[in-house]
Amino acid sequence: MLQDYLVLSRFNYKLLFCQYINFYANKAISTIKCMKILGNSSRGLNPVQKRHFHGCCTLPIALYRFQLWYYNKVPLAYPLKKLKKIQRRAAIWITGAFHMSPTAGIKAIAELIPIHLHLQKLYVHILSQTSFSLYLHNQWTDFHKPSYARKPQMRAICTYVGCTKATTND
Repeated sequence: MLQDYLVLSRFNYKLLFCQYINFYANKAISTIKCMKILGNSSRGLNPVQKRHFHGCCTLPIALYRFQLWYYNKVPLAYPLKKLKKIQRRAAIWITGAFHMSPTAGIKAIAELIPIHLHLQKLYVHILSQTSFSLYLHNQWTDFHKPSYARKPQMRAICTYVGCTKATTND
């Protein structure tokens, strides 16, 4: 009973996801701060390795379940502000630039795409995955139906001589 209450008390009924975004943004920023230690080790990391490390470690934390708050007709000013802050810190770490350097220049040198374009790319990828999985699900359910419940399909069969004949498959 107490667990159910705790779960319900954490749920944001307005669905603004600000607390959720703050939590994962702070987690990603602390990850970037910890990655600075790796860059200062005895050999260090080159910028390519730092960029890959950012893509493999920081972005999955920052964008964890982003499809919950990234959809059509929703204001994205607050989440994008947090994500741009994360990306700026990562770009400064990758390039080793000063903190007063312009953001666009640092991102260009670090070869990081703008975060809103990265979100669009991920969202399109997720939509294509879902539509393809729904397509596969429909194919699977049609295949596993009993033969009397299937719809007869029309298919043209071509023989070696080139004649076509429409037949039904049962």
